[in-house]
Amino acid sequence: MIALSLLLSLSLGVPAGPGTVEGDVVMRAMRDELARTTTMKLPDSPAPYWASVNVFDSRDAVATAKFGALVDTEVSRSRVVSPRVRVGDFGLDAVGVPMLEQPPLVTFEDDYDALRHALWRFGDSAYKMAATGYREAQTEQAQRTVDPDRPASFAAATPTVTLGVVAPVELDVQRLEGLAKRVSAVFREHDHIQDCEVTVWAHDGLRRYIATDGGAARDGQRGLAIVIEAATQADDGEVLGARVVRVGGLGDFTDEASLIADAERIAADLAALRKAPLVRDYAGPVLLEPEAAAALLTMVVGNELISAGRWSTDIEAKLGQVVLPRGMSVVDDPGLTSFAGKPMFGGYRVDDEGTPAQRVELVVDGKLQTLLSGRTPGKKVKQSNGHARSGPFAMELRPAVSNLVISSKKGLGAAAMEKKLLSLVRARGMDHGIVIARGSGMGRGMMAYRIGKDGKRELVRLGFMRPPELAKLRELAAVGKEIAVVHHMRIGGHPFEPSGAPAELSAFASPMSVAAPAILLDDAEIHAWGDSHPKPPSYPKPALRKR
Repeated sequence: MIALSLLLSLSLGVPAGPGTVEGDVVMRAMRDELARTTTMKLPDSPAPYWASVNVFDSRDAVATAKFGALVDTEVSRSRVVSPRVRVGDFGLDAVGVPMLEQPPLVTFEDDYDALRHALWRFGDSAYKMAATGYREAQTEQAQRTVDPDRPASFAAATPTVTLGVVAPVELDVQRLEGLAKRVSAVFREHDHIQDCEVTVWAHDGLRRYIATDGGAARDGQRGLAIVIEAATQADDGEVLGARVVRVGGLGDFTDEASLIADAERIAADLAALRKAPLVRDYAGPVLLEPEAAAALLTMVVGNELISAGRWSTDIEAKLGQVVLPRGMSVVDDPGLTSFAGKPMFGGYRVDDEGTPAQRVELVVDGKLQTLLSGRTPGKKVKQSNGHARSGPFAMELRPAVSNLVISSKKGLGAAAMEKKLLSLVRARGMDHGIVIARGSGMGRGMMAYRIGKDGKRELVRLGFMRPPELAKLRELAAVGKEIAVVHHMRIGGHPFEPSGAPAELSAFASPMSVAAPAILLDDAEIHAWGDSHPKPPSYPKPALRKR
């Protein structure tokens, strides 16, 4: 009854303006149906003790072009609901989501009755799943010993109401199409390019959240992503690819010349890589310059420093321990808009559990302090710090990076980093080391160099590098001073390709930014992809009109 009264109070004594629940038809339907959800009760199960619903609106425009001509344009609009129902109590519960074969799409029109009907159907399905799960959890607890350190199922939180006023914006499809065509036309002028694709994706999203404890949030999530990629083949048949991903606001990328320059750089890189010698196997020191290091650390650090509740004991066991070299720090700050003069795009005000976003110092002087978390407690990280993000169709909420900054008080300049690499090479009795300038080291398209003991660089082709585990980063030979910032799109906590996901998935998309310095690995393994490749084309490329 307390939860129900908190929920109903969102409309009492408040004028029906655009910044209120009462002034938003969708949120009124969410609130009113949630109030009914708390009264659901199967004969052999308790009623829900907590429930919430997220509604994600998405308006998307995607234009894709190759060699100056459009190959696809999609304009879509969708609304996806994501209810969660919890049965039991904070100490032991089960969470239910809709059991559906199809995405829980609902009308994108603001029709109160149609929305109430959909929310009722999905909420009923979620309750049945939670009720069944809770009975199983009770049975398991009765038949097994209980770990005294077992975390609670869910964390209580002080409800907050954050209702931003977000007006829709016009998505200029013709502008997106023109941009994709003009940038991709660059590759007409390069005979060695076998394939290319330029995708321009504009996303205008609106996230709504209401819970039975009285929490409510509404916030926008907008962005523009451009993916420029091309492919060629080396003389031995190996397929070589390179890409550039740019992320920004809907009004960004008015400087078309910089995108043209990106395409020209890709073409030049691939032309050079075609003639570069192949490094089939390598084991030894590797220097990742800032752009490459930021891409690698996004995966190694960004995916590790999260609390996944009772399943996160491996990383939680390292809390208070040194996990990175002394002097290094890792901070995630959803309120950050720029760092080192470079824009950061991963910000938000409220996470998908209605918790205000917080700046979190994850690593201080090399020591792990805490983890990114939502309201699912771990053994040591028991409260949310506002980083829970939804995955598709009411999947498990997962803490995720927003704006991640990795830095070091003891960072070395570029020349000193290279000098340190060469000292390791000589100490190992090796002839050369490896420098990766661009690319994460995890896939094709790396710009890398073999550097001899005399300091001379030679461009080489690399296959893939085995990613270091987080524990190995404690043994970094050196960390740089200069910072690079890379941007990605994500769904929940996972990487997201703007060109490859249907509209109902893009409703969960949001940008992330990672700032990081160069790093020197004292021992890394690099291997070629294999020795069997498709043969290059037998006939020359036709003559194409230039731009």
